[in-house]
Amino acid sequence: MQPLRITFLGTSGSVPTKERGLPALYLEYEGRRFLFDVGEGTQRQLLLAGKSPTSIDAIFITHFHGDHVFGLPGLLHSMQLNDRKKPLYIFAPKSTIHRIRWLVHAIPFSPSFPVIWKPVEGNSILWDEKLFYIESVPLKHSTEVYGYVFREKDRRKLKKEELDRIGVKDWRIYRKLKAGESVLWEGRELKPEDFTYVVKGRSVGYFVDTVPVELPPVDYVIHDATFLSNEEKKARETLHSTVREAAEVAKKLGAKKLFLFHISPRYREEEELLREAREVFENVEVAKDLQTVELL
Repeated sequence: MQPLRITFLGTSGSVPTKERGLPALYLEYEGRRFLFDVGEGTQRQLLLAGKSPTSIDAIFITHFHGDHVFGLPGLLHSMQLNDRKKPLYIFAPKSTIHRIRWLVHAIPFSPSFPVIWKPVEGNSILWDEKLFYIESVPLKHSTEVYGYVFREKDRRKLKKEELDRIGVKDWRIYRKLKAGESVLWEGRELKPEDFTYVVKGRSVGYFVDTVPVELPPVDYVIHDATFLSNEEKKARETLHSTVREAAEVAKKLGAKKLFLFHISPRYREEEELLREAREVFENVEVAKDLQTVELL
């Protein structure tokens, strides 16, 4: 199993606190490095977490609100100063991507590397490789907003002991069976369902700045949890979610674990957040700045 790691760079909502920076999530898998949102101060958080800003392959912006994008110009300027050469892909909602580009170029900026801007629209597969893909999911907020799902592809593994038992040693047969193909061997049909098994891929959903909406099933949920339920009216007015609602989403999706994210600065103690969430969904954690988690 390939390592799949996430690092919470910033976990606050709207404004930073002494303990929490503004939203940014870093994901590593198979030599790829992705950044989701770029709150103010993200590049410093990357350095504190031991992550190289120049190694990022793509940035996924959820929406055009300051706490999610103010860190982008500084990050790109630093990449230029460090003489980055490889292309950088930036994904952002179609209706506001031009504004994000204006923000980046508000100060003269001539990058030393290709910046490839990619508009996001609807449910779309945005990044597709052999072992995984990243897709967009429409959310609901006061401006066009998207969640992003990293999904590791299912893969077949050989039942090697069964193949050894009947004397199959040919790697070409192995390859076809792993590809889900039946193979004729010494007059016998070898079916993939008999000689392989499927390992289900892992999945992570990043859903912030939204009221609860229909979402695809994922193993790990990172969800907007801006308010406690006693502030539900405020949550509706600002189109955010409560902690309880985040827990209800995780339960509905059949998730393995929930990370509460985008925490209002009014909450300094984790226990009251955890208490409310665990009334609905047991395996929950309040995301912390600079915390790295390996997802199994």
